[in-house]
Amino acid sequence: MFSFTIGIATPHFIRLAMTVYPNCLTHLIRYNKAMHKRQDNAGLTKVSDILPQVIENLGIDENIKLETLRSIWHKVTDEKIAKYSQPAYFDKDGNLVISVTNSPLATELSMQNTRILQKLKEATKELDINFKSIRFIIKSLDS
Repeated sequence: MFSFTIGIATPHFIRLAMTVYPNCLTHLIRYNKAMHKRQDNAGLTKVSDILPQVIENLGIDENIKLETLRSIWHKVTDEKIAKYSQPAYFDKDGNLVISVTNSPLATELSMQNTRILQKLKEATKELDINFKSIRFIIKSLDS
C-alpha cells in the first residue's frame, strides 16, 4: 500500500506521486478524508482545494475526457470503424481530432462528419465534454 505524510500537497508532489504511483489520486482523496477527521490539521492545505487546479495543470482532465470518448467511440460509429479509428486529442481550436489508420476510411468518415458529430454530441450531452467540430488525421492508433 502507498502511504505518505505531508503538510501541504503541492502540485509538484502530486505530479511526482502520479509518476511513481499512477493510482495515487485515490490515495490522495483518502488522505484528504483522513485529514478532515484529524482535529489538529491547522496549517494544511486540503487536497480537495488544490486538486481541480492540479488536474487542469497536468492535463488529466483532457485525458479523462479523451478516454471517455474512446470508450463510447464504437457506439458512435460501429465496431469495424472503431477498430481502425479513435479519438486522439483536442486541437487548439477546440476540435476533436480523430486518428484514422488509412486514407480511404478518413475520407469516408469525413463524408459522415455531420452524422458522427451529431451522435457524439448526443452521447456526451450529460457529460462535461465540449468540442466545436471533429476532424480526421491519418495516424496509427495508440494502444
